[in-house]
Amino acid sequence: MRALTDRDPGSLFHRLYAKAPFPSSDRMSTLTSIAAHCHHLTIQIGEPPRNRRNKTGLSKLITRWKKRPSSTTTRKSSTTTLQAMRPHPNPAHLVDRRLWTYLFQHFTHLTTLTLRIHGNPAWPGCTPIESTLITLRLALERAQVHTLRSLTLSPIHISGILHFRWSPFGAFVEPPSSATSARLWQSLTSLTLHLRNPTHTGELSFAQAIMSTKILQDYLRSFSPTLRHFQFIWLDAEGPSPLLLDDEAGMETQRILSWPVLEEFRFGNITAPYRTLLQLRSLAPRVKVVKALRSTHRNDVVMEAPLTEDAWIDVDVAEVWKRRGGADTRASSIYSREGGYESCSGSSGVSRIEPLFFSRVGKVLRAR
Repeated sequence: MRALTDRDPGSLFHRLYAKAPFPSSDRMSTLTSIAAHCHHLTIQIGEPPRNRRNKTGLSKLITRWKKRPSSTTTRKSSTTTLQAMRPHPNPAHLVDRRLWTYLFQHFTHLTTLTLRIHGNPAWPGCTPIESTLITLRLALERAQVHTLRSLTLSPIHISGILHFRWSPFGAFVEPPSSATSARLWQSLTSLTLHLRNPTHTGELSFAQAIMSTKILQDYLRSFSPTLRHFQFIWLDAEGPSPLLLDDEAGMETQRILSWPVLEEFRFGNITAPYRTLLQLRSLAPRVKVVKALRSTHRNDVVMEAPLTEDAWIDVDVAEVWKRRGGADTRASSIYSREGGYESCSGSSGVSRIEPLFFSRVGKVLRAR
């Protein structure tokens, strides 16, 4: 093993896997000695649930918004909720932050960072998982990993996004300099986000549901000016399109997200695929590649292993534009049988879109 390491250390340590919080400072010298050879780093935070049920169907997020809160339900203001989630200083976290900062400084060739965050998909507050995310964010900002270009968060929950946000987009703990923070995060060109739907458990209040969407939009806005590759999948249940969040209930005053340099967009489990594709030209005029997730690669499959190219279907946006006239008013998921026509599964009452089906060669077809 030592001979192999001495001869070609790059091939052996090209990809590294770690767990957070930091296990032990005793291993620091070993990690720092191989960090320079790593190009792809994966960090697991928390443990995945053992018996996770695969829940499908339309997101309760929209349904709860449409119904509005019951008069018997106590409404929590989003401001109060966020204040309750604000983390408290912890000496152990400060030690971890210094260790991670020191370690990240040795990743001189790191291009891709993957975080697998197994947190509560609802609204758990600032648990050790969220505190660890703050620690990692601050460590990355202080270490200034200038080579980092790709970030994957799979899976992640809405509270995880809330605590992983960077300045000036509502970060809980500010870095020494917002300019330093911006140099790191706005150098990213690729973002993969596999987000657990926060409403499928039915535990969120009306205010929390709206705040969840605002948090997501703010987070995406912090990257949209520089991203060239964007992949977004809802886990647990379908949810709104990440490109059309300003159309959702409670988002009327929010500015539309624009993606001026985006070249590739991949999506899965969204409730308005047709409308998203029709607005791509105006929202992301430079997009050349669009892919949709196959129905066989949803939820648990996405969480268990990285997606391969076989999981995706090419989407011909130009064909969608040609067929935009005479659209059906029924709503449907795009996740039908790939490879031919199939009858519509029925209307959800959530959005007014034409059902889409995709052939194996990637051509967009309309239901009859």
